[in-house]
Amino acid sequence: MKKEMPLANKIYFLPIYPDVVRAVRYGSVPCSEILKTLKKVIREHGQENVGAAAKELLDYEYSDGGRGPVYARLKPSIRPFCRQIIGVPPEEEEAFHTNADGSRYQHAPKVPKAAEPVASRAEADQGRSSPAEEARRAADGPDLRAAVAPVDPGARSG
Repeated sequence: MKKEMPLANKIYFLPIYPDVVRAVRYGSVPCSEILKTLKKVIREHGQENVGAAAKELLDYEYSDGGRGPVYARLKPSIRPFCRQIIGVPPEEEEAFHTNADGSRYQHAPKVPKAAEPVASRAEADQGRSSPAEEARRAADGPDLRAAVAPVDPGARSG
């Protein structure tokens, strides 16, 4: 009886598995994009083999109650094994680039600021601010963008 290779070993030692991992990375990707990315691998190794690897590696989400596009993402149990192939997971990026004294590593990539969540859609539609937003504005000082009048390109200065 032949023992099956562990999935962690398949990711590093079989040709199809790392390609599937690289196509999906840590995000949730539409299956149509994954198929485009893996077109060469499918031609070389066959649809059945790539499908079998994807079945082991990926979870699927159906958007719009099954009517919209299907999205794929790495199974949570697989993600730790993929670190050497696709890098640090986004949720660990900040800790990974932090020195022991708490400062950020000098050559670490810049982390984009996350958008602040709106308290509720109704408040956003009415143009009102949430208490958290008002507190943030008070701490930051006045918003000068509102004080600057928009420039009319057709108007000439005198």
